[in-house]
Amino acid sequence: MNSTQFFFRNCIRYRDIATLVAFSGTGYLFSIESISEFNSVRFAASIAGCILFIAHVFFYNDYIDDASMPSEKKRRNRHLMKFHFSSHLVLMSVMWLPLGFSLLFFILLPLNSQFLLLMAWILTFLYSSSSTSLKGIPYISLLVFFGFAILFFHAGWVVNRPFNLHSIAWSSFMALILVGGHFFNELEDLADDLKARRLTNAIKMGEVNAFKSGLVFFWLASVLITCYNAFNGPHVELFLSVLLLFSWSIVAFITHQNGYRTELARFRRLYRGIFAGFLISMTMVHLYSIF
Repeated sequence: MNSTQFFFRNCIRYRDIATLVAFSGTGYLFSIESISEFNSVRFAASIAGCILFIAHVFFYNDYIDDASMPSEKKRRNRHLMKFHFSSHLVLMSVMWLPLGFSLLFFILLPLNSQFLLLMAWILTFLYSSSSTSLKGIPYISLLVFFGFAILFFHAGWVVNRPFNLHSIAWSSFMALILVGGHFFNELEDLADDLKARRLTNAIKMGEVNAFKSGLVFFWLASVLITCYNAFNGPHVELFLSVLLLFSWSIVAFITHQNGYRTELARFRRLYRGIFAGFLISMTMVHLYSIF
């Protein structure tokens, strides 16, 4: 395996990138009320730009974390610092060029979308930066994730129309999901965070309370979107929302019964799969309704 193959196989978090890009992509698609509003150039520019943008976010986060938690790259399947860069300049180029190239795509988006993307980037920088390190401040880090999700969803939404109740409901749903998932990320990273003496939510609250808190946020998100669809969505969207709540409840119950410490990795795969299936299904329902 040559160095290029190694980099693309071991240093890029494809699944995590796809998850976050879906926030903005869903915002764009959900904002369309008729097929005539769909602009393939803007949509492609938004997706391509967001892929590069999120790749940079993870590269920067990996770079900063490696200074305090060098063991993390060994535990993770994909981590930027697994690669042996020939010089610091090459490392900086790999880390910052994706952000620079993303701007070439974002130029095609309206100013209000560009502004929201800038605010989202500032949040990620403050979260990861060693000088601010908001990830090491309990509860504040959760607000960062919540705010990022709201901004990133609306960065796609405002390409077609301004904020409204529909966008607020869906962005809040996705923000609650992201916050809930963050608890489980912290539980997975617990040993490394303890070694680095980083005070995360999972360390401050304790493992059991952190696990329960993640579930609470998942349920809050499900209840929110179920109630919203009960009054505003077609029956199929309400059905899918109820199914989401039921599915997560079953998976959470089984994980709790078997012991979350041994089931955490499988639980994370399951809830990501459920969330992806729900989001794809809702997007298909929405697109079908406008054709």
